Amino acid sequence: METHNKAVMEKLKKIYALVLKGEDGERQAAEKVFNDLCKKYEVALSDIQDDFDNAPLYYYHFNYSNSYTKILLIQIIKKVTQSADKIYHLRDENGKRRRNVLSAECTYEQKVEIDILYDFYKMLWEKELTTFMYAFCIKHKLERTLSDEEKERALNAPSFFSEDESRRMLEMVKGLSDDEADLTKYLMKNKGEQL
Repeated sequence: METHNKAVMEKLKKIYALVLKGEDGERQAAEKVFNDLCKKYEVALSDIQDDFDNAPLYYYHFNYSNSYTKILLIQIIKKVTQSADKIYHLRDENGKRRRNVLSAECTYEQKVEIDILYDFYKMLWEKELTTFMYAFCIKHKLERTLSDEEKERALNAPSFFSEDESRRMLEMVKGLSDDEADLTKYLMKNKGEQL
């Protein structure tokens, strides 16, 4: 095997993992990118496949940032490994659970796939969360009241959201709870505690 740049080989291994395990659309896209990069860097498929055949299981560590990304990471690990029994919380030298790190027993191929899927779906989740937050604020009228001049400028300004994002946001608004009466109950209940 000709010596190749380590970064190039790692990238090719990650893409090859999607070629092997990805869903239809992502598999096809990954295969095209993989073939193009193999030609560009003159890497033989056998150079990559050697790392995937008879792959041993190792414990790999995965970082997450909050409770939502932890749920996302756990679901991805379960999907890739086809097991819920291979996910572990790391512990420090005192036996306390380490925060924001999970360990999973998997092959290198699976680790690569977990990394790629987690990065992609985390980015998608953050985008959706932003859209949801705007929808939530619109639904509960949490924006300030605009003057007539500000309304006119807003109508003529380019939109922050695409037409598709705006449509999806309006659908989210329709599906959100409309319980403004709960705010009154909350205020009445907590009125004494705040004073």
